[in-house]
Amino acid sequence: PDPDGGMAEPLTAPAASAPALLATDHGILAWEQGPGLTRWETADGRSLLRSDRSHAPLTLIHQLTPVSDRARIGAVRGAMGLDRRGPDAVTTAATVAGGRLAADGPLWTEIELALDLEACSDAHLALRVARTTPRVDAALRFHAPGRWDPENWFVALPLTAGDGAELRLDRAGWPLCPWRDQVPGTLTDYYALQDGWTVTASDFGVAVAMLDGHLLQLGPLAPGPRLLAGDPRLGDDPAEPYAWLMTNFWETNFQAHLGGFHEFRFAVGWGRDLAAPEAALAACRGLGHGLVAFRLRAP
Repeated sequence: PDPDGGMAEPLTAPAASAPALLATDHGILAWEQGPGLTRWETADGRSLLRSDRSHAPLTLIHQLTPVSDRARIGAVRGAMGLDRRGPDAVTTAATVAGGRLAADGPLWTEIELALDLEACSDAHLALRVARTTPRVDAALRFHAPGRWDPENWFVALPLTAGDGAELRLDRAGWPLCPWRDQVPGTLTDYYALQDGWTVTASDFGVAVAMLDGHLLQLGPLAPGPRLLAGDPRLGDDPAEPYAWLMTNFWETNFQAHLGGFHEFRFAVGWGRDLAAPEAALAACRGLGHGLVAFRLRAP
């Protein structure tokens, strides 16, 4: 049922040439079978997606370093070092198999996309698009089998505020512009966040809250040498952001066994009023906090 008490309608899976489109007064979302979200724009046609993106936004990605000889599991992990993946790591991205309209009312519209990824089962992406404000809430849910082989789980977040936009991370204590505000020789691959991150341009801004996973990957997903702050090969623009959801390489910050049902939530807001970095960071923190409602059954 939808928030007004009506029944949800089935959302017909679009053909490749006719993506399903959801438009509100604040933005436009479009998705296709296979690629997933192919269009995310403001109401006046400004794209929130990086043109150099490798994956569609909110794509679930699995990375596995296969180990055929279990006697070598320790040696394989030990040889990874800062790379966190072996040279023969296999990276696969989920595709969209179909979708349905889960709810539709005056406050929001929610669609649910069924995902296809061999590494997991029962994977879905729920998108709640607000009608009264420029905001999208996303919930990624999937069931993963437990593996001994080293593995990583990511979600692509290729969002931008346009040309010349600057990325800022909401770090505990002080916001950070990655690569620029770092001590030379420090790692540039991943960062622990407080609430999320922002990207701002002179006249526009985007705020991303990562509610359930607070590690952001900026380094390449492909195996290879890791570049440190100050290395001229890094260039001027930080790489495409990914939420690093889980790994079984570390047994301290993550569980050693990643099997089971998982849910990871994200919230994205945008607008011209978020062009100032301080306003975007405040919005990021606000997106990550709100009222939590749940039902209680009387004894």
